[in-house]
Amino acid sequence: MKSTPHLKPHLPDSQPQVSWLLAEGNYTHLYFHNGSQYLSAITLCKVCQRHLYLLRLSKQLEVDPILIVGWQRPAAKQLVVLLEGCGS
Repeated sequence: MKSTPHLKPHLPDSQPQVSWLLAEGNYTHLYFHNGSQYLSAITLCKVCQRHLYLLRLSKQLEVDPILIVGWQRPAAKQLVVLLEGCGS
């Protein structure tokens, strides 16, 4: 895995770069729209403050809302979010 890039705040008028974020303890996996990925020593909370367009789905996961293609509610306290390009 490549070294952590310098994470600049997302500018409101610019094209979103980050597809989704996955937290693992105090580290955050960043997955970009161009297919690349990085492991950052920055917590999910701090990364999310720099990319305000991301939508928090759980304690460990944030996604670009553009990737959400639907959702299902299989049980009363359960919500399944369907993401573009993630199987059927």
